[in-house]
Amino acid sequence: MVLEKVKSVFYLHKKIIIVICISLLIKLFALILILTGDSSKIMLSDSPSYEEPAISLLDSGKFVESFENPDKPMFKRTPGYPGFIALVYFFFGQNRGAILVFQIILSVISILLLYRILLKLGIQNIAVIAGILLAADTLQCYYSLVVLSESLFSFLLLFSVYFGVTLCLEQKNKKKSAFLLGLFMALATLVRPISYYLVFPIVIGMIIFHKQISFRSWKELFLSTCFMLMPFFILVGGWQVRNNVIVGTFEYSGIKSKNMLLFRAAGVLAKKEHRTLSEVQKEFTEQYYMNSDLSDAEREKQVNDTAMKIIFDNPLEYSQIAGEGIVSTLIAPGHRSLLDLLGFDINFESKKTGYDKQSLDYYLNTFVFSGRIIELCLLVFLFFFYLFIYGFSVLGCINLIRNRKSLTMPIVHLFIIGIIIFLLLLGAGPEANSRFRTPLMPLFIFYATIGFDYLTKYFQRKRKEKKGIK
Repeated sequence: MVLEKVKSVFYLHKKIIIVICISLLIKLFALILILTGDSSKIMLSDSPSYEEPAISLLDSGKFVESFENPDKPMFKRTPGYPGFIALVYFFFGQNRGAILVFQIILSVISILLLYRILLKLGIQNIAVIAGILLAADTLQCYYSLVVLSESLFSFLLLFSVYFGVTLCLEQKNKKKSAFLLGLFMALATLVRPISYYLVFPIVIGMIIFHKQISFRSWKELFLSTCFMLMPFFILVGGWQVRNNVIVGTFEYSGIKSKNMLLFRAAGVLAKKEHRTLSEVQKEFTEQYYMNSDLSDAEREKQVNDTAMKIIFDNPLEYSQIAGEGIVSTLIAPGHRSLLDLLGFDINFESKKTGYDKQSLDYYLNTFVFSGRIIELCLLVFLFFFYLFIYGFSVLGCINLIRNRKSLTMPIVHLFIIGIIIFLLLLGAGPEANSRFRTPLMPLFIFYATIGFDYLTKYFQRKRKEKKGIK
């Protein structure tokens, strides 16, 4: 009986299962290449700030900022990703490869999640296209192979979207869907604080569009809202209480004010005063982070007040750097990090080879073995990949707007597009790069698939009209 059910599921979804298996095998093969080569590349500049608190949690039962400051409680980072690392290390020892294996598994589960979201909306024929596109996304691949929080955050955010769509579409189990939406949103916020304020627009949207979401009564709406907020207040609010007790401030994370000062405010002053960003950052660092007389809570308040004053006093400059940040988030390729991680020498200097510039060996060592051909091919692929994603996303959104009256559940698209806009705006600044695009790619691919579905149906309809078939 169980075997027959498994066979039935495989037959119905065999295409996406094949895509998932291929993606899993490729990423595991890439992981083997990395670990048997220069495995130090999986640790980036931010990685120790996640790993060291995780190790301290296992050793002493508490999060500390770093090994250099074992008495200083962790405040810069939120506990989600260090907790994830600690959980892996608890069962498998301090094995960084095990972290990456689990991140790879999460990345391929994300493919299935995106596929399921499209099925819920009735897009069945080409839902597998979304899975192929997400499997082909180089950012999902890269961040599943390094010790950073992007892969886990993307997975949790997509799970939040899944249960948000479920809440909007299903007539029953509203409270269950609302609770799971709140739970995964809280877990995502524990991993990366950028989603901290996202829960409040969602609650407002639930209240305003309660009829479109098909709440049967105000009581059901109230209970569903409470169920959604409950895990958020317990998990995220609990961490804030911990910070107030140990650090002396209810601020959720110290990274927010630091980024606001050293990137947003510094970017504003750099643009206004025609200076380099690094010059302003150096001044701020010396002024605010080399003063040992201030406690973390005092420094947090001072830094936050200073950053917000600079930003509000210079709205034009801030708008400019925010716009530049959004553009950087959307189009920065991020290809060199992946090539370097996989062992391609992208900084090869041909003059060191000693070959005659007219010889075949010169061209092979300069352009082929150095990774330059690979880099060029990857850039060409990324150009057409993002052209497809963004082009069909725009087409999909235009089609939704044109046919908004026939949409069965427009609130679903308001929910998803709202998340995209929210994350783009909050991540807009001089620090923005391709890394910030990672959690957004499944959502862009979602709309690209809708656009592609519309185009294929349009040509099918035109073909039938030419044949005289009504």
